[in-house]
Amino acid sequence: MKEALLNRLRDRDIPLKEFRQTAISLSALVASEIYPRFQGQKVVLNAILRAGLSMLSAFQEKFMHAPIGLIGIRRDEKTVAPHLYYEKIPPLPSGAQILLLDPMLATGGSTNLALNLLKARGAVHCTVISLISAPEGQAFVKKNHPGVSLYTVALDRGLDDRKFIVPGLGDFGDRYFGTH
Repeated sequence: MKEALLNRLRDRDIPLKEFRQTAISLSALVASEIYPRFQGQKVVLNAILRAGLSMLSAFQEKFMHAPIGLIGIRRDEKTVAPHLYYEKIPPLPSGAQILLLDPMLATGGSTNLALNLLKARGAVHCTVISLISAPEGQAFVKKNHPGVSLYTVALDRGLDDRKFIVPGLGDFGDRYFGTH
């Protein structure tokens, strides 16, 4: 089921409404899988803006008592360097499971920046949840944050010369928000 939804998201001709519905359905399946792992524990949800918003409602439904943090990071298109432009992170209770939501883990730069920010606030137990990852991004995150768990639906081949995931599905945020 997840693979069928992922294949639909990869379709470049999918209408905006269907892309959104498919992304929400896939996020709901992922949230259901993650929920049994953390049921009954303190959880704090953190979404990397803006694409992470697409996953947030599915996780919020499962973790109704979880505080929600938002971390705005944009990628410089020339240098690919991540830049923090917004953060609103709730208090992180001791021992809490921190779930970091971002549908695409490409270079790992945004994820690394978000994890640095969360760890500076006291986060210890972090899980990065993505729909599609590149091996380069996963390796970068594991190198810089060895104790962090990574969950992804699909591990694609790698990155192209623009540092987009191949085959990937393009810019998830642009496709989800209709801004491409």
